[in-house]
Amino acid sequence: MAELDDNQIRCLRYVYAYFHRESAWPIVSRLQHHLVVDLKDRIALAEVLATIPQKFTNFNGTDGEVWLTVRGVHASEGSGAQELEDFVHLVRTAVRRYEADPDARVQRGDLVAIGLTPERIRRTFLLSEHEWFLWRGGGAAADGDWYRLLSRDIWKFDGIESADEYIRRDDQLRHPQVPTETLTKTSEADVSDEIQMGEVDDETIGALADFVCGESGPLYRAGWALNSQPGMLRRVVLRLADPREYQGDLGKVREAIEGLNRILAIEGYSLGLDGTTPRIHQGVATFAEPADLSHAVPAVDFSRVVDQPLLGNLLADRWREIEICIAAGAPLAAIILMGSVLEGALLAMARSRPEEASRSRSAPKDAAGNVRPFNDWSLGQLIDVGRDCAWLHAGSSGFANVLRDYRNFIHPVAQLKAGVQIDDGTADICMRVVHKSLDDISKARVR
Repeated sequence: MAELDDNQIRCLRYVYAYFHRESAWPIVSRLQHHLVVDLKDRIALAEVLATIPQKFTNFNGTDGEVWLTVRGVHASEGSGAQELEDFVHLVRTAVRRYEADPDARVQRGDLVAIGLTPERIRRTFLLSEHEWFLWRGGGAAADGDWYRLLSRDIWKFDGIESADEYIRRDDQLRHPQVPTETLTKTSEADVSDEIQMGEVDDETIGALADFVCGESGPLYRAGWALNSQPGMLRRVVLRLADPREYQGDLGKVREAIEGLNRILAIEGYSLGLDGTTPRIHQGVATFAEPADLSHAVPAVDFSRVVDQPLLGNLLADRWREIEICIAAGAPLAAIILMGSVLEGALLAMARSRPEEASRSRSAPKDAAGNVRPFNDWSLGQLIDVGRDCAWLHAGSSGFANVLRDYRNFIHPVAQLKAGVQIDDGTADICMRVVHKSLDDISKARVR
């Protein structure tokens, strides 16, 4: 049975045609207008796009962008699409770089060196952005320069020669065909090589039951079941620590393992990863010290804040760096990072709703009265637009502007002029402001 029907493929081809022509992803509402007025095609674009699996495409509502993945371009145009050939070249370059240096990167200059036009380079950048599992970070500048930090697993794509091979390899790595019984039954070989978990205290069982996503969660087990069914406790714990459960989101994997280890420490067990395979280790029972609540950094699910996985991973990394800075007694460094996280989240929101952002009375304009490109907007301007568009609560935006001023203290003269001393209390207040602002943005995204 075909994965996509004729209407779905038709919509993918419309998106690709715009992408290939403009070297940018289209806004759904504008593309719909083009289809109706210029092409006389009255297909309900947004409605059809909403039915297409996200491994092919994704979009941010009728006023946001729609983009294709490598699979989406392949489904639309086949393996011979120019963008797919350029993408495969980028992946092959990345694998070679990794072999020489695990901390290497690929960048715009690598494609300039082989003679690609600026338009082809731009399309390669945009297409690679949503193959987020290949990268562990990156950045882009206003002048069009960009780079990608290589994933630690990039070597697994060694030897690919075409988009067909890339998709097959991706299927093998990220969508393995695992027999159903392997998810519920531990093999004898696995039992002999692994630590087996005996019966544990009822309080520990209760904490684990609460951890398993609540009663509606896909892995929910009542506390009695974890202890009464042989091997159930071990299977559930290993599954909770499995990266596949979180679609490779390293931040969520880390949070899950740390949370489980806090619960299991009193029983003498701990969890770790052997590559991407979770393992249970047995040691001495210890008491897990509670976190210092005065320096606690609240968790943020950046997949709800921004719509781009690569950007979400980058912001999550910065959020963890904020925690490190606060714990180390570096409040100014933490505040500077907080400002960058808020700026990234608001800029992503503006890009996903360009018409709404541009209509804001606070949108910055040039001398001719035209709205400036989003990349040229300052944090203060993004905050003001966020307030106008109700992405930020009025109270949040007022305090966020104070954060903006503090972030400018990266310049020593600015801090001297203001006569402000930054301390742990200042960082704590700013953290609460940013956390509330990110929560505002995540709620605005679903409106």
